Amino acid sequence: MRLDPAAAAMTADQLAVAPRLFILQRHLDVSGVSGIGPVAEGVEWSDGTVSLRWKGDHPSTTFWQAGIPAIEAVHGHGGATEVLYLGDRSQECPQPAVRRR
Repeated sequence: MRLDPAAAAMTADQLAVAPRLFILQRHLDVSGVSGIGPVAEGVEWSDGTVSLRWKGDHPSTTFWQAGIPAIEAVHGHGGATEVLYLGDRSQECPQPAVRRR
């Protein structure tokens, strides 16, 4: 089945509620656990809920009903870690990556 690219293009209204990808970028490792750099990857869903996947030696996935503000309150450490959104909502959603085995 082929998908027509024109049919797959999202309208501005759809983009406003589309899931957003982000990373947690840590500039200073306050706890000494996660290190610095991109320490987690996440998705902010259209209802504001966030799925967060931690990287590193002990990866885990967490869900935040209160969204980005809660993540910043718990993991932001006063600006030592920031949420960096990937991409631009004005662009079409990227195709999912294909994992090769």
